[in-house]
Amino acid sequence: MAEKRNLDFCIECRKHTEYELRKVRYKEEVRGREYEFILTEAVCKECGERMHIPGLIDANIKEREEQYRRAEKESGEKAVEAADDGGAFGISGKMLVSIAYIFERMEEVTPLALQKLLYYIQGIYMALFGTEFFPEDCCAWQHGPVYEKVYFLFRDFKYNPIEDKRFALFAGRSDGLSDKERIAADLVIDCFGKYSGKALEMITHNEKPWMDARKGCGADEPSQKVVSKESMKEYFEGVFREYGIGSARGLDRYIEAKLGERAG
Repeated sequence: MAEKRNLDFCIECRKHTEYELRKVRYKEEVRGREYEFILTEAVCKECGERMHIPGLIDANIKEREEQYRRAEKESGEKAVEAADDGGAFGISGKMLVSIAYIFERMEEVTPLALQKLLYYIQGIYMALFGTEFFPEDCCAWQHGPVYEKVYFLFRDFKYNPIEDKRFALFAGRSDGLSDKERIAADLVIDCFGKYSGKALEMITHNEKPWMDARKGCGADEPSQKVVSKESMKEYFEGVFREYGIGSARGLDRYIEAKLGERAG
């Protein structure tokens, strides 16, 4: 029985020719990050040029999607494993469960919004219960308070939402929260979680803890200065006395007031 030949019309040769399928490596940028894909190409055996055969575009789309999902899953697993092992990321267990709870409660969150939600969870918890929620300190970066090791864990998403593939790696980790910790986290997620990361950044830029830590720094100047927990505790205790931020209504009033200050 004769072997089946791959035949199709070659634009360069202007006739039907035999082609062969090859695997070719391509580098493409997706959401600001470079990926390498191995895709199938049809190459004319006579002129060596690529041929556009039926069904190949759909096959390439499927190949990209499968390889992209696999790369994202592997990247997320490595990042979380490093954090769990106290390795390059060295994030505390309490910080991990805080992130997991935010992921559990919110359908979508960007790295910028995640940073600000963690900052407010820490501040609100200290105001309500007088002690820290997690041990990490945050730094006064240009775009507001930032927990540096959390930044490196999710920086590949830039201004895009952290994808579900990464969410899945945190599934079930929020069980470690106490009742008091859930109260503070729920208040922050319900009130601050309604706003974009940029809006939350604007609010932090008009709050004393970040402003004091940025003293002496230019607007776009990098800084590793720590926003001290003591300054956060003192500030949010004052906010508690003025606005009653132990309730969603009080916290909403505070947020509206701060956004109004920035608008003015």
